[in-house]
Amino acid sequence: IWAYSGTGATITGTTNSVTISFSATATAGNLTVKGSNACGDGVISANYPVTVNLLPDAASAIISIDNDSVSISEINVLYTVPVIANATKYIWAYSGLGATFVGGDTTTTDSVRINFSAVATSGNLTVKGYNACGEGLVSVNYPIYVSPVGIDEDYYLLNCKLYPNPSKGMITIEMDLMSEKSEIIVFNMQGKSIFAEEIYNNQKQLTKQISLNGFPKGIYFVKIKTNKFIKVEKLILQ
Repeated sequence: IWAYSGTGATITGTTNSVTISFSATATAGNLTVKGSNACGDGVISANYPVTVNLLPDAASAIISIDNDSVSISEINVLYTVPVIANATKYIWAYSGLGATFVGGDTTTTDSVRINFSAVATSGNLTVKGYNACGEGLVSVNYPIYVSPVGIDEDYYLLNCKLYPNPSKGMITIEMDLMSEKSEIIVFNMQGKSIFAEEIYNNQKQLTKQISLNGFPKGIYFVKIKTNKFIKVEKLILQ
């Protein structure tokens, strides 16, 4: 007679060996056994502790800033998913053609960058968590429309530094190759703009400090855009 003190475990068998199936909601517990015959039950065994490791949680919806529509030859497009509990890796997939994951389709962080080639096609982006026990449920499709209008390589020559990252609230942005008009926008994970400023300057270098004190801790996106250049960086507020 076998017994398990945790939940979500199904014991199969009545001999000196059994199999146990653990459900997706199974909890840790102690396994015990005792012999039984027509005269009664014997002395129960000592507890055999069983640790249940959890699969990764289901992936939430993927988030990006203005990148559900990209152009052929666009590179370093950033996509992020809220942290997947119990995941040690994130596995990304794209159903379209001509898209390359920068650094590969498996990441150890909750974000990925994609390069779209000159022959890239529209498709759906998905992600799922992974750990030693297996894979979690995949996210819903994040549709990406790829426009046939290409992006000139010079569009990505914006030399920009954002620091410190992670930040306690005050960040500094250094930009080279300034155009007459630049725009800095900070978005939260819901895609809502929490800071926006237009800068009119024809200098070749600019240092700008931005205070995000008072905003909740978490992940944000900083989008830096000129009429010739664009860059999106992930920012962590601590």
